[in-house]
Amino acid sequence: MKWEDEKGDWRITWGCLTGLFGLVGLLVGLALAARETSFSPPILDAIIEIVPGGLIGVALGALVGAAIGLAVAGGNYLALRRMHGRSAPGQVALGATEFYANGEYFRANGDVIRGVDFQRGTPAILTISTYMIRYRRPSEEEWVIVVPRRMVELVQEVVPQIVGSGPDSEEW
Repeated sequence: MKWEDEKGDWRITWGCLTGLFGLVGLLVGLALAARETSFSPPILDAIIEIVPGGLIGVALGALVGAAIGLAVAGGNYLALRRMHGRSAPGQVALGATEFYANGEYFRANGDVIRGVDFQRGTPAILTISTYMIRYRRPSEEEWVIVVPRRMVELVQEVVPQIVGSGPDSEEW
């Protein structure tokens, strides 16, 4: 999971709760206004009487939804930022067909390693793309591993040994 991909997710939570509560407010406002309205001909007059109730309901519902949504989205954002901002170094183990990184283990047993990309720089980044047959989770996954400066040479030696078994590799 990349911070760049997830840092804006709080907006979706906030917007959805605001919209959902606004819709509920609209329905409640229309229902309350309709209770006090007689629907005798001409019907257009009755509709004009209940519209202000619906608008007031939308406004109040959206306001409540925005407040609740901001609290929920803010908590989610802070938790996600804290999770991605951990400064403790992670443990990584690399092998030809398996690796352990970011607290998860991957073994290419029926699954495939699609590609390995090592970018030197500050910091150096090792990216391993995998594909696995899964239900309820994404089938493609990208493992991004930050490589400390002292380990760059060792990782550079191991990268060619990682067996690719995806469509871009020789084995496919």
